[in-house]
Amino acid sequence: MRDPSGAAIDCGFNKVRRARVESGGKLRNTTIVASCSRGNSLIFFNCSIIILSLLSYYFTNAKASRIASLAIASPAVFYLISNFGVWINSPMYSKDFSGLALCYINAIPFYASSATACILFCSVFFLIYSLLKNNRLSFN
Repeated sequence: MRDPSGAAIDCGFNKVRRARVESGGKLRNTTIVASCSRGNSLIFFNCSIIILSLLSYYFTNAKASRIASLAIASPAVFYLISNFGVWINSPMYSKDFSGLALCYINAIPFYASSATACILFCSVFFLIYSLLKNNRLSFN
């Protein structure tokens, strides 16, 4: 289905919202696709965030090995829990092991980008933290 402006509208899992977004000093009409899948996928999303928040308390001591293991484990935990929620609540996948496997396989590109970003940003933030801690970097 297409709206009058020619933009595609997904009538399945995503809810299409129209918004006016300021871009470059001009107001432009933009289509925002918000996830509102049928069921309670948001519960799985929130549970993964809560689990990761609780897991981070274990890593309060800022050692490189602990930060690195958290940077690797966080995207994996989020990937497993959130995509399980998608599989449970989505009519797009069959409710058997092959449907679950297909759900996880379809989410691999998203996992790869989130894992890469998490490792990259954790490395940069840990480097800045250690430089500030050792007084090698100052903002004065």
